[in-house]
Amino acid sequence: MSRQVRNVLNMCEFNCPYNCGQTFNYESRKRHFSSCTECSEHQKCPFCQLNVVRMPKGLLWHVHNDCESEALMCPDCGLNVFQMYSDLELLQQNEGH
Repeated sequence: MSRQVRNVLNMCEFNCPYNCGQTFNYESRKRHFSSCTECSEHQKCPFCQLNVVRMPKGLLWHVHNDCESEALMCPDCGLNVFQMYSDLELLQQNEGH
């Protein structure tokens, strides 16, 4: 994203979509969402239903590395399919999977 676009976004105030009553700019959005009690209570892993609060490295990292949901696993080899498709080297090793 260009610096000009980032500057425009940082001039805007966003209301929390989880209705906690706080506002924040673009730059501070991650900090807000990591501390917002309304947000963390409502977000769960779409595969295993673990609360985001218990995922210190974030949802994407959890799904890629920690999630043990059967929905993510290949029934034949047990490989985390999300991890395979997001890792080019792993995808090439499992070509035709």
